[in-house]
Amino acid sequence: MPRRVRIDDTHNSFTHNDLIEGNWAGNIGSDGTHGNTGWDAHLRNYVNGNSIDPKSDHLGAVSMAGHNHYQAYIGNVFRGGTVYQTTPASPNGAPIYRLGFLGMAIGWDRGYAMDHIYRDANWDNVTNGIVWLNGPRTIPNSFYWWS
Repeated sequence: MPRRVRIDDTHNSFTHNDLIEGNWAGNIGSDGTHGNTGWDAHLRNYVNGNSIDPKSDHLGAVSMAGHNHYQAYIGNVFRGGTVYQTTPASPNGAPIYRLGFLGMAIGWDRGYAMDHIYRDANWDNVTNGIVWLNGPRTIPNSFYWWS
């Protein structure tokens, strides 16, 4: 039986304001099974892009299901993708970011997830570098431990 190794910060009815920081995981993000989510921060996590062992299926680092609000991904390391992102307009490939998928029975949203994600200072294996939103700057070591 495959083993799931994922951090799913939304498998409940509108979880919000969660901090997911400093983890090692197969993949990370939100689903839409029991509702959406909003205003979550993902800081300095390592994600290998594999949610099931052995590494054969569900490849990709970040999932942000359709109609989820304002997810932030800052200073993370993302591996496992063959394309940078999949969206309603470009749904094919094993992505670093899977944005807007609602499930096989429903399909994709109309770009809402894509319009409500904040990404900065994340390294990924597709671009093979750090993708900055507005140029390099200092990323805090922690949002939880202020020093």
